[in-house]
Amino acid sequence: MIKPINKKVRTMQNKSSFKLGTTINDSHVVLNLTGPKLINVFKEKKNIKLNIEDFSVDSIDSKFYKEDKERKYKAIVKTDGEVDIKKNKSKFKKKGRTKIDIKDKDLFVDNTSSNLFNSSINESLIKSHKLSKKKKKSKIHTDSLTDVSTNIGTDSNSSDDTNLVYINHPLTIYELSSKLAIPETEIITNLFLKGISVTINQVIDVSIATELAESYSFKVVHESSNLPVKLDTRVQSYDSSSLKPPVITIFGHVDHGKTTLLNTIVKSTVKEAGGITQAINSYEIDWPYDSSYKKLVFLDTPGHEAFLKMRLLSAQVTDIAVLVVAADDGLKKQTMEAIEYIINNNLPCVVAITKVDKEDVQILKLKEQLAEHGILDKSWGGNYPIVEVSAVNHKNIDSLLSTICVLSDMQNVKVNLEQAGSGVILESHLDKQRGYVANIIVKNGTVKQGDIIIANNHYGKIKLITSTEGIKKEQVSPSSVVEILGFQSIVAVGATFYIVKTEKEAKYLLEQEQYRETIFDVTKILNTRVTLKTSKNKSPIKQLNIILKTDTQGSIEAIIYAFSKISQDKVQINILNANSGEVSQNDLQLASSTNALIVCFNRDISSNLKNLSNNLNILVKNFQVIYDLIDYVKNSMISLIDLEHDKILIGQAIVQTVFPMNKGSVAGCLVVQGKLEKNSWIEVYHNQNLMYEGHLDSLKHLKDDVNQVNEGSECGVMCKDYSLWIEKEIIKSYNLQEKLKEL
Repeated sequence: MIKPINKKVRTMQNKSSFKLGTTINDSHVVLNLTGPKLINVFKEKKNIKLNIEDFSVDSIDSKFYKEDKERKYKAIVKTDGEVDIKKNKSKFKKKGRTKIDIKDKDLFVDNTSSNLFNSSINESLIKSHKLSKKKKKSKIHTDSLTDVSTNIGTDSNSSDDTNLVYINHPLTIYELSSKLAIPETEIITNLFLKGISVTINQVIDVSIATELAESYSFKVVHESSNLPVKLDTRVQSYDSSSLKPPVITIFGHVDHGKTTLLNTIVKSTVKEAGGITQAINSYEIDWPYDSSYKKLVFLDTPGHEAFLKMRLLSAQVTDIAVLVVAADDGLKKQTMEAIEYIINNNLPCVVAITKVDKEDVQILKLKEQLAEHGILDKSWGGNYPIVEVSAVNHKNIDSLLSTICVLSDMQNVKVNLEQAGSGVILESHLDKQRGYVANIIVKNGTVKQGDIIIANNHYGKIKLITSTEGIKKEQVSPSSVVEILGFQSIVAVGATFYIVKTEKEAKYLLEQEQYRETIFDVTKILNTRVTLKTSKNKSPIKQLNIILKTDTQGSIEAIIYAFSKISQDKVQINILNANSGEVSQNDLQLASSTNALIVCFNRDISSNLKNLSNNLNILVKNFQVIYDLIDYVKNSMISLIDLEHDKILIGQAIVQTVFPMNKGSVAGCLVVQGKLEKNSWIEVYHNQNLMYEGHLDSLKHLKDDVNQVNEGSECGVMCKDYSLWIEKEIIKSYNLQEKLKEL
């Protein structure tokens, strides 16, 4: 309702419009709205100057309607008393909002009159929407999320090129459709026209996915898009900044002396199973440098080819790389792989040439090989210092550590100890007594016992922090490698973790799509999938079902990667279940129903379950060295391959006549070349067409059963599975020599 200042109402006569309590002149009208949605709405014409002090409006009841394709507006004024006012207010509340049409741009205030919104208006007239109880409970203050959002980096693999797609593992048709933004039906049709029949949930190999993506003009890059990114280590406050202890990762080929060198540095005598490293191990020392002690954190990486993911992860979290090369062995496959990491990531690096105490080593030749691959000695004008060391007689160990300290000072990496902690999950596993355990490395900030931690779609409250030596910690700083208890499930290795203030924040962040990390099922690398070879092979490929139980999550990825390197043209590995836990009764039941092998890596089986497995005739094998496990699986695959033979021609005969018999027929033959032998493999040809192949079951000379008939002699030939002999047919006889089974 409108209440005029002078208690007069002047009505526009030229056209239908609102009736207002004040006007500026005879042809222009101004109105103010105090309803919950429209405030200070007016209609103006050219050359109008407005002064908000010239008028005042208490309330408005508006009703809009449409007539004859033109919008016209009228204001309804009620002055008949308090009863009419209450009725009108009631109608406005019930119907006003549903009838308001604000599509006409004339209803909105333009820039020339923006001063209306800056004028003094009673704020009590503006009613804000009340949040429901549910919304109030889920509301998170944005300022409390600042610490997390500023620490979360972006994927370094992201590209502005819309035609760039990352395909680094087998994936389903649905997943490929999402990556390429192409309908699943179109992809299925495309493959069907190429002779490959698939369904939406079927897994296709990388080669097929790559070929398909390239047919749609995509550029395919075979790099991992799930590698952890380096966190932003910029210091938020200069006052709270401090130098970050360097993380030094030891890279190199297997058996080049990485662990031996590290044991010499940290003065450890620990020996590993099989003499090889099969996990990321961390060590800390305080080295005297520049009249003080400098903390150095070392990561020892596995050199075996299977542990590729662990080496990639170490390259992502390290500050300095130490490339170990054996003087007596030179550059090998994993050495070349490490050089690629170092150059591509521009890592500060020290080259340690080990085993220089051995005789007949050619150091100069080795340095030349390194220079050919981009690692040029600093003394030759390059950027990489090369130190000749010996772990046996401790030669140049101190020189190596001093060189590492110099590189660390050159980096001058600083961190903020006051901000919330963040870092990377190095390892994860299920401990039967303690629960879910995660090995983490802190990249920035401080991690404390009782903090809320989020990583890879999981969150939890840190219950316990222990160092690599098993010492309990209340809090840890950057570059620390520790074990934590608190997650309620196994977290993916390589996932980035963050510390938040409350569980509510953790839940909120995990609901946000940008904070979700895609979890790749590593079993897809092996399990039943369509490849270029299998799509052309009409006969089904045999499968070896395996249930894999390991000590850690990282071991699963390493073993499955090793399996993927085994040729599977004849037998395909099918992983039914893979986890880092104890062998359970459910595993035995699954193995019994699927005829699967249970393969364990550093996981013993209880005596009760072992007896049960023996009763069910289920094979359960535990291995401590990855070499032995791979050999066992290879031999199991070979046992499923059908025997194959080489055919050696020993003779040839011609059918001269056919004798019908009660049990079939006998071919009267003349041996024209070599000999025929009983139980030999024969092939029968008529007009160069193969009519039969099988064993020669009966051989007679005259009326006597014989084992052999030589060239120039006549004989009778009979086969149980073939009786349609025809004169002039050619019989070729072979000896079958068993071939060695190969995958």
